[in-house]
Amino acid sequence: MLRKLSKYEILDEIGHGGMATVFRGRDSRLDRPVAVKILHPHLQSAPEARARFTREARSVARLHHPNILEIYDNSDESSEESYIVTELLTGPTLKAFVEKTGPMPAEIAAAFTAEIAQALGAAHDANIVHRDVKPENVLIHEQRTVK
Repeated sequence: MLRKLSKYEILDEIGHGGMATVFRGRDSRLDRPVAVKILHPHLQSAPEARARFTREARSVARLHHPNILEIYDNSDESSEESYIVTELLTGPTLKAFVEKTGPMPAEIAAAFTAEIAQALGAAHDANIVHRDVKPENVLIHEQRTVK
């Protein structure tokens, strides 16, 4: 364990982006695996970055769709660190999958594309714009579906 953040054990880093780092974690109260997305340290003191991060959590938490990552929790506004807790997916990103396997059969590419479009449609129906759709942000679930 790297450290503890509220009721979450932070185990190891699984990814990072422009605003945050994602860690594999464990909810110690519910005894289940989770992903914990923690706002980068240099953004923790920026009120506008923290507010945007909180808006992201609240917006996505309203969505319930099989191709959208489920939000379990987020930090409260008085926390020293801003974080979002989601379901943990252990599959690769779409980018890593294609880099490892090469070009995929057309029927798989079409299925993934349809699932991505359905997820974006659900978000748009809720007046949410993703703003960062790219292969690195699409996760492949164990059942060969995408989120």
